[in-house]
Amino acid sequence: MSTPDPADPANSRVRPRPIRTWGFWETAFFGAIVYGVFMLTGGLALAVLVPETQAMQGRWQGIAVIIGTPPAIAMLWVAIREARREFGEYLALNWPSQDEFGRALLITIILSLVWTVIAPHTDAAAGPPCIIPISGSLVQAV
Repeated sequence: MSTPDPADPANSRVRPRPIRTWGFWETAFFGAIVYGVFMLTGGLALAVLVPETQAMQGRWQGIAVIIGTPPAIAMLWVAIREARREFGEYLALNWPSQDEFGRALLITIILSLVWTVIAPHTDAAAGPPCIIPISGSLVQAV
């Protein structure tokens, strides 16, 4: 009869650490830290790489975003490792089911119709900022 191998994981008495879900305040606090890291690294990048007179122009903000993003993603990676989950699972990067997609589409259509009915009676006749006014161009094209 053979003796069990202590190096075999099946014979180990140490259990893997359970998946840990963060609470609201832990997530909010860590999110604020990640945002601070993003803003700090982006601001430092602007201060070091771009002269002050040109930094006030909006086109230089892209440099700050590009340089500030990797440290923020690294901070998120630390949080995800601490929670013992996969990246996609932690950020809820899951495709919606057909029911969820249908519900979202129906809600969007209802809100658009409600806005179309209410808008002429208010000062917001131009439409909500998230909807592109294409109805006039469709009528002209036909």
